Amino acid sequence: MTDKQMPTGSSCRVVCDERDIGNLPIMPRQKRTPTYCLSEAVDSCFKHYYDSLKGMSPAPNLYTLVLEEFERPLLERTLKFVGGNQLRAAEILGLNRNTLRKKIKQLEIDVNAFTNKD
Repeated sequence: MTDKQMPTGSSCRVVCDERDIGNLPIMPRQKRTPTYCLSEAVDSCFKHYYDSLKGMSPAPNLYTLVLEEFERPLLERTLKFVGGNQLRAAEILGLNRNTLRKKIKQLEIDVNAFTNKD
């Protein structure tokens, strides 16, 4: 992906570099295109989750569970995108750098795994 920011108030569509398209979490039968919407991915995951219940009750505290499941990959992918640079990751995520560091520690994320080693 390029290092350009989406304009504030733009649509949810994210323009991807061709190299990134194969890494998008798109359901197998959907056509891969150079644009992608995060809300579509989330909706697809929830549809799959509820369909897989087959009449059983959802997990208790689903909201908290979803936030916990979402936070780790969001932080890890962002750290990978910026080569482990926590200041840049915090800026992209809209977090204070100390808040990001606290979350990294809470989730036991190894930041060294994302640093660019030349």
